[in-house]
Amino acid sequence: RWPDRADCRQECLSQIEAHPKECLVRSILSEWYARKKCIYCRQGFEEIQWAVQKPALLVDGTAVACDLIPAERLLEVLATAKPICFSCHTATEWVKANPDLVTNRTIEKRPDSR
Repeated sequence: RWPDRADCRQECLSQIEAHPKECLVRSILSEWYARKKCIYCRQGFEEIQWAVQKPALLVDGTAVACDLIPAERLLEVLATAKPICFSCHTATEWVKANPDLVTNRTIEKRPDSR
C-alpha cells in the first residue's frame, strides 16, 4: 500500500484483527493506569472518565496529558513514564499558570498530645 513499505508483510494487521480492543490506545492506557497510583496523591486509578477527566503522565520531568502522546510512541513512553491523576495534573498546571496566586506553606508536625 505504501511504496516505501513495500517489503512490509503487514503482520500488525493480523494482530489488530485478532485482538481489536487490546490495540486501542484507550485500552492500552486503561490497563497501564489500572496497576498504578498517582505520583503526587498516591490514589489509585478507578474507572477513568476519558471524555472529561483524562489523566496525565510525567515524562522526563514534564507533565503531559496522555492524549498528547503520539500512538506510535505510546509503548515507548509508558515504559518510563509515571502516572498523574486528573486532579493533580489540573492543580499543578493551574499553579504553573498562576504562580503569583499561590502561596506554598509547609505543615509542621505537632508534638504528640498524649
